[in-house]
Amino acid sequence: MDAGRYVKIFIDEANGHLRNLGECIGNLEQEPGRADSIDEMVHTVHSFGGMAQMMGFWRMQRLARGMEALILEVQSQKSVVTGRMIDVFSACLDALERYLEQIKKTQGEGTETHEALLKELKSCKAQKKEPDPGAKEKRKSLPTIARMDRKFLEIACLEQEKEALRDAVRKERHIYGFTVSISPDCLLKEARASLVLKAAEAFGSIPVCRTMRDEGGGQTMQSAISFFLISEEPLPKVVSAVKAVSEIQVEAAEEVKPDDILKQGNGVKEPEAWTERAASEKIRTGCTVRVDGKKLDDLMQQVSELMMIKDSMVSMYASKEDGKGQIAYAQIEYLESVTANLLKSVMQVRMVPMERVVNRFPRMIRDFARKLHKHMELYISGMDTTLDRTVADQMERPIWHLLEYLAEHGIESEFDRRAQGKPRKGAIYLNIYAEADSVILDMHDDGNGMAFAEENKSAVCGAALKGAYAAVEAVGGEIRTCSAPGKSSGFIVRLPLALAVVKALVALVRQERYAVALGMVQRAEEFSPEDVHCKEDKEWICLHDMEIPLIRLDRVLDMEPSEQKGKTQTAIIVKKGERYAGLVVDRLVGQQEIVVKPLGPFLQSEPMIHGAAVLGNGSLALILDVNALL
Repeated sequence: MDAGRYVKIFIDEANGHLRNLGECIGNLEQEPGRADSIDEMVHTVHSFGGMAQMMGFWRMQRLARGMEALILEVQSQKSVVTGRMIDVFSACLDALERYLEQIKKTQGEGTETHEALLKELKSCKAQKKEPDPGAKEKRKSLPTIARMDRKFLEIACLEQEKEALRDAVRKERHIYGFTVSISPDCLLKEARASLVLKAAEAFGSIPVCRTMRDEGGGQTMQSAISFFLISEEPLPKVVSAVKAVSEIQVEAAEEVKPDDILKQGNGVKEPEAWTERAASEKIRTGCTVRVDGKKLDDLMQQVSELMMIKDSMVSMYASKEDGKGQIAYAQIEYLESVTANLLKSVMQVRMVPMERVVNRFPRMIRDFARKLHKHMELYISGMDTTLDRTVADQMERPIWHLLEYLAEHGIESEFDRRAQGKPRKGAIYLNIYAEADSVILDMHDDGNGMAFAEENKSAVCGAALKGAYAAVEAVGGEIRTCSAPGKSSGFIVRLPLALAVVKALVALVRQERYAVALGMVQRAEEFSPEDVHCKEDKEWICLHDMEIPLIRLDRVLDMEPSEQKGKTQTAIIVKKGERYAGLVVDRLVGQQEIVVKPLGPFLQSEPMIHGAAVLGNGSLALILDVNALL
């Protein structure tokens, strides 16, 4: 198997499994006997191990199988979940994540074998659970799972398929019928089905094969394949090989009589039940597709070109008053509506839930708390809030650094909390919600409050905190601190919903056009030279009882001095956190919705320029990074 062809799919699915595994471990740490988390963990590590085996990542597979063996003992009530077991599971999860990071970089899992962890997994099996007298009775009351025995007998063979079966009868070969179900949670069903067929084909040929899905409550409950195998080998040998494939269940396997299958159908179409399943399967499989992020970026660029052409046509025909111009303008208005809807659809496709960013944090906080010898828990709300994947992909590490900072500096020691009459366990809250064109992350603790200016002097944490600020500001977001002495401290992070399309205020500086993201703009003001005064080697103006520093963009951008001395000038008042500034420009052009394009290598090192955009008239506007200017 060519693993490189599927490595991207594997990475995506593995990320989902590891997030799920981390959640299961966290749940078991809180409730060691939680049955649903135990069952989910069994399924997750089993699926992960099967995927790793299929891809040829044997070290990952070995570690996953070790975890599976231990959690199966818990599931079968032979042992109990202990604190030591949770620690070992967490260490294994960290090791699997490191394997995955290595695969992302090199498409190989590396050479680390984690023998110590494998020994720990085996040694954790010592503690046994006392038998529950009522367990046997409880198990009897559990519902049985519906089976799909002998579904292969429902297949209506086509004429060429019947001919292959007749040929097998003439040659006195065995005809075996199989129905194999695939786990409903298996994320690579097609690959799993291919492995089943490949295992069977090692013993003969498969002239007939059908796929199906069972329906339950309008939902797809289970997928399966049924097929006939022509072989000279004994049936048990074939069944053993098929059962070796993970995440499948052999529902039925037997030698069939030729008359039982040759008499079915008319050689043209299948029975109605199978036809309906096939049709519904085609409809549902079109509901969700996996798309490479690069293709979404390319699509976004194509939409941006369409928007540019639309804006150009608006500019061209807006001033014409003849009949043809009016007709063309009406068509342009329709084009504008279609373009807006297309842009909205593309943006929605690019949106991902914040769950993919923050799902691992509760477990990471608990691990970090143990290192600090503190007791704390992270509570998250709003994980279904969505934002652009480009922003989400860059935010996991900065958000973690902020939470880590609160855990280390915000939450007091257990001794101090008891002295203040607080609960033994500290709490950190992460509330996520959408607000206008932004996503807000409100994170705070129930600690003693802290003076951020002083704490920022910490060498290691201070560096991590500065990195978090820089990363958030790089995507056009901002971070504010909040503190209530004796009660709480925290951060409020504002992130843009999307980076690809922004509303901007376009202005002229000399003959060059520059854009400022509208989210940073408070207002635009005109002022005269008499309104300007100097203080601390800076120019200031007083507006609405506020002193605001001026930033003359012509000087910052190294342009020739203005020849309009003594005349009224324009300042765009921008705000970052609690700081204001006035960006002095020559003239305002107006508000526009622009598509941000990346800079070429020549301008990538320019910190004041965030990107570029092509305007409707074909001219280029550079997008100013207000964070860098302030």
